[in-house]
Amino acid sequence: MNCTLDFFVADTRAGGTHIDFHEHAGYELVYYASGIGSTQIGDAAFEYGGGHFAIIPPRCRHNEYRRSDTYVLFFVFFYDNTPIPLRSGLYTDTSGGRMLELLHCMMEELRGQSSFYEIQLRSLLAQLLVEVGRVQGAGERGELGDKLVYATNYIQQYAGEKLNLPALAASLGYSYDYFRHLFKRETGYSPMQYVVHRRVDLAKSLLRDSGKPITAIALECGFGSGPQFSAMFKERTGVSPKEYRRSSRG
Repeated sequence: MNCTLDFFVADTRAGGTHIDFHEHAGYELVYYASGIGSTQIGDAAFEYGGGHFAIIPPRCRHNEYRRSDTYVLFFVFFYDNTPIPLRSGLYTDTSGGRMLELLHCMMEELRGQSSFYEIQLRSLLAQLLVEVGRVQGAGERGELGDKLVYATNYIQQYAGEKLNLPALAASLGYSYDYFRHLFKRETGYSPMQYVVHRRVDLAKSLLRDSGKPITAIALECGFGSGPQFSAMFKERTGVSPKEYRRSSRG
């Protein structure tokens, strides 16, 4: 499971306040520990109360209106949506308090930052995603889920090569347009966005752990040229490949 925490916030937001439509580069989980209000995630509108949580896919516009004081814990994380596929929406926490317990443990790890806290955070995040998957019933994916898991695994394995996505869709019994629709709905990414996401991840590893020239890394990870690689890498990470390599090595 490839999941990384970006940021985490726990706060009480006053009733009568709101946050306008916005989006994040990664997934967001918003846990409403108390309070009432409403949220719109994409085109779907929901009413929240204490014990509800929202899953918001990457680049999905969403807002929030609080009708009463709301104690909320929320965090953004990067996740390749496998092996537990997350579904956008608002859900009732049926974990018996386990999700809230894990969120508080994450908060304490971030506050204390004891030895190896980053490893512990990844472990807690993975446990939390298991609970989310159980609440959503994501373990019962059926044929559709199995095909999408195959597709994401295939892209992960061959991301550095020239991929024929329409042929992949056809091998699963779908037209490419329908496959793209399903893939986006289930993962939050279009197939091509997912390919680029995976290629950038591969490039990060090579920039950190090898001395290969940046142009060679670009070609090895499936990018057409060094300039294309640099532009797409900076668009998704905020820094150039050269800057990333320098910062990752201290």
